[in-house]
Amino acid sequence: MNALNDYLLELKEKLEWSDDEMCDRMSVSHKDWTKISNGHKDPTLMAVTRLTESIDVDINHLFKKTIDIPLLSRRLKGNQPEAIPERYSQGTFSRVRTAQSLLDFIEYNFGWRQKQRVMRELHMNEASIFDSNRLINMNFFSDICESMKNIGHGEKFIFQMGRFSVYSNRGGVVGKMFKDCVDPREVYEHLIPILGLFFEKNHDYRILSLGEQHCTIEAKVSEELRDALKVNKIGSLATCHARRGIAGSFALYAGDVETDVTETECIHRGDDRCVYHVEWKSFRLPV
Repeated sequence: MNALNDYLLELKEKLEWSDDEMCDRMSVSHKDWTKISNGHKDPTLMAVTRLTESIDVDINHLFKKTIDIPLLSRRLKGNQPEAIPERYSQGTFSRVRTAQSLLDFIEYNFGWRQKQRVMRELHMNEASIFDSNRLINMNFFSDICESMKNIGHGEKFIFQMGRFSVYSNRGGVVGKMFKDCVDPREVYEHLIPILGLFFEKNHDYRILSLGEQHCTIEAKVSEELRDALKVNKIGSLATCHARRGIAGSFALYAGDVETDVTETECIHRGDDRCVYHVEWKSFRLPV
């Protein structure tokens, strides 16, 4: 029997679908499904596309036979549409809003279909990110960055993805907290110590230096994360490009400002911490 046909039967059995439901999800006749299930006919691309769309899964997972069937069962049979993969459910020290801003940037530049493709590739869906305050593993943020890197987007693009966070969050609780700050210095002075409350607790942040036109921020992997995941670091270089963009975006909560951000130390280049140096080159109060 064709390996794909065999996998379709496995899905049907584990998800406890009837022949009628299988036909409905694939938009095929009972006659065609019988031939497919017996290995006498290959499913059409249209049929498998309709199937994967009906279960909110990237079609490549079907061809690679890597669908997270237990997760899918929880969503479809357990009435838990917001369920997330195990990879993202351990050591949940990030908030969904941090990754949401990356997805917002993807949708802004490439449309909702590309955003959907990335989410389906990661076994995520709209229900799983509906609550921006939901706690989730930082791997979700990192995997979005890696997904865009793998299709050819470089450091500059991923940096801009991170920088977009200010536009995603400006109308929310974070933006409202800092909308009355008179300059970027005031934003950094008050925001860096409370990053864990609104974004993530994977790292301990502190200000190394703060001036009229700069802020240097240290990020060290938290002991809480080390103990929970038994790791000394999390993420990747691509993740740090996005976090560099986020670090520079904080200045924009105060108004119209140009920023330049460099990562002078990086745990993914062999250092024991990440250090982000942010400079704002000009500033004027919003009109």
